[in-house]
Amino acid sequence: MTIQEKIEKLAKQKRRKIGVGYLRDVPEVIESLRRAQEFADIIIIGKKIEGFSHIAANQTNLEKICVEAYKQNKIEGLLRGHGDASTLRDVICREYGYKLNDIIELALISDITGHSFLFGPVSQAQGWPKNQKLEAIRAMSEVTKNFSIDSKVALLTAVRTGSRGRNFFLDLSYEIADDCVEWCRQNGIDAKNYNIELETALKEKCNIIIPPNGVAGNHAIRAITCIAGKPAYTYLVLGIKENITENMRNETDWTNFVRYLVARANSDLFS
Repeated sequence: MTIQEKIEKLAKQKRRKIGVGYLRDVPEVIESLRRAQEFADIIIIGKKIEGFSHIAANQTNLEKICVEAYKQNKIEGLLRGHGDASTLRDVICREYGYKLNDIIELALISDITGHSFLFGPVSQAQGWPKNQKLEAIRAMSEVTKNFSIDSKVALLTAVRTGSRGRNFFLDLSYEIADDCVEWCRQNGIDAKNYNIELETALKEKCNIIIPPNGVAGNHAIRAITCIAGKPAYTYLVLGIKENITENMRNETDWTNFVRYLVARANSDLFS
């Protein structure tokens, strides 16, 4: 059973109250939320939508109101929606005592063959030094382990093996990837440095893929989603225990994000 199939099974166990940040009239988003009402009680936080429960908020306080609703148990899961990612992270850290580096954002996505994999970090500030990559690998491996899936980790770099020696920063990405591979091996995790070859990592069915840094990850997921037309099944926010997740604000189908939040509320597999 794939992670997606497990999410869909868990989401059917019990309806949950899911809050979504909403500020702009987008018919496609509204339609996706109506579909999601099949398995969730959706509370719109921000601009009111006819037919949905509503908590008032605006551009200046949306993220604060969203987290307050979660803390007060008015909702059991939260989707950022149209909120600002950086502001929401700041509010989460302030309200729950986390540090920014505790938060790991990634995507669950499938390639054109149907092979699914965890990809990230996909937030620009994350995944640069070795310790951030190792924290991501540790958290993502825990997810696959909880789903009884053996981790197969691909470390990507900014340079091919034979092209090193021309740029310090590109070479550094390769050295960090090698160090991460060695850490994985010492901890019983199958891992390999695939240099720039994402395509080879997918061909060899890696299910955890670590880009050179969060900027590369963010750009890659935007290209996959917006250009290749292969939207992420969902985004995961790891490193925090609260049931809060991400999306790209310009995406228009929020159904699976809501589904994931319901599944997570019904299970501890993502903790």
